[in-house]
Order: sequence, then C-alpha cells, then structure tokens
Amino acid sequence: MSEFTLQSYYNHAVQTMCEIYTNDEANAIVNWVFEDLFTIRKPQISFLNRELTLSETDQLNQIVNRLKSYEPIQYVLGYTYFLGHRIRVNKNVLIPRSETEELTTLVIKHIQSNPDTLYNVLDIGTGSGCIPIAIQKACKNARVFAIDISQEAINTANENALHLRADIQFRCADFLNEPEVFKDISFDLLVSNPPYISQKEQNSMEQNVVKFEPHQALFVPDDDALIFYRHIAEFAQRNLAPNGQLFLEINQQLGKETVSLLLELGLKHVELIKDINNNDRFILARNALI
Repeated sequence: MSEFTLQSYYNHAVQTMCEIYTNDEANAIVNWVFEDLFTIRKPQISFLNRELTLSETDQLNQIVNRLKSYEPIQYVLGYTYFLGHRIRVNKNVLIPRSETEELTTLVIKHIQSNPDTLYNVLDIGTGSGCIPIAIQKACKNARVFAIDISQEAINTANENALHLRADIQFRCADFLNEPEVFKDISFDLLVSNPPYISQKEQNSMEQNVVKFEPHQALFVPDDDALIFYRHIAEFAQRNLAPNGQLFLEINQQLGKETVSLLLELGLKHVELIKDINNNDRFILARNALI
C-alpha cells in the first residue's frame, strides 16, 4: 500500500498546486482530479481515510507532475464541459472558454426564437466541435456545418459529435485560402470564434495557454490582427442568405476596429455586445442584402 490516504494526498496535491495557482484554483483543480478518478467530491474526502494503492499513487503522481508543468487540467484528464456537454479535448484543439459558451447561447436563443425556420449554420474554425454540437443538440431546426484547417481538430470534433450523437457535417479546409468551401450552400447563420490574439500579446498570457494550446487557433499577425474577420465578411457577401446573420467572438481590445471593418465590407446592423465581464466580446451583424 501507499504512504498516502485519500485525505493526505488531496492535501499534498493542493499544496503542490498552490505553488503555481491561487488557493481557489488549486482546490478546484485537485477536486476535479479526485472526482474524476474516485467519483468523490471534496466534502467527502475527509471521511475517506483509506490508504491509496501504489497504482493509484503512481497515477496521481503522474497527473500532478503534468499539472505542475502548467499543462491544463482539461488536457490532463482529456475532457471539459461546454453548455452541459462533455467534450473531449487534446493538444490539437483549444479548451472552450465561458465566453464562447455565451456566444453559442446567443446563437441558440436566436434559432430557437424562430422554430418554424430551417437554418443552415456554419461554424468557422470549429476546433473541438463544441459550438456546432451544442447548437445542433439544442436546435432541431438547424442543419449544422463546420470547418477547421487542422485535420487533427476535425478528427477530435468528429469523435465528439459521434459520442454525443450530433449530426454535423465537418470539413477540413483552410478558410483563408479556400474561399469556395461549401460554395453550393446558402447559409442563414455564420458563427465563429476565430484566432484573434496578436503575437505581441503572448507575453501577457498565462503559461498554461501559451505552452500547451495550439498557436494556430490562437494567434494572428501583429500587422493583420483582423485577418479572419475580413475573410468572414467577404465569405458572408457570397454565401450568407438574405436576412442571414453573423455571430462572432472578438478581441476585446479591437471591438471598435472590428465593427468598422465589417461596416466597410458591406455588412449591416453591426452590433457590439459585451460579455458577462463587461468586455467588448461579441459582434452580431447582417449581410448587405437586407
């Protein structure tokens, strides 16, 4: 048997995590690990003073060592939750943020408010597939499509869709250089959380993001930070149906600049929306055919 009990290892792990995280973050991370491995929550641990087996201790040590290197808990355990859905994640896809849940909720509410309308929806830069999966599961009046430049990301998204029984049409495509992707489909709604962080912002970012999450899905050139929004607007002019809408997540530091760009490129009714933390985070817009 091991020298540790469940309680003593929990305390040891929290103390170790406090070296790189706040106390609240450390407790949340370790609680998630114990719930995942032992199906117990923090309040129960103090009542479980059984000794850990050597195998359990080895497994916990491996997890703690990965966490100590700043690897996100979601990658260590291999999953996260997005609007109630368990989503598999790995180094090939971004870990979904709460802001993206807000964006997806805006889309879902819009589609659900028109239950008699059939929507063709395209998610641009799908990553794990969390956005289109959540939309398709919540909106039976939506046909959902998604693209990503990474075949590994598309593979992960397909796994998630299969596991959650979501009917999504995924395609691997370089959106910036393949403007005719899905050219035969008129979309009623475009949604995207594209790369929008400038290279120079890396220095102010957390190590667990910069060291482990895919840079291709995060960063854009300093001299062309709005490159994806320009291409999305141009795609919308060709492929967005009359009365079609765009729902975009944006860099909070470039809200006004992004609005100006979309207006210059012919989009109408461009609305800048704040997230729950009062940051400029989302844009809703329509095409020029209205």
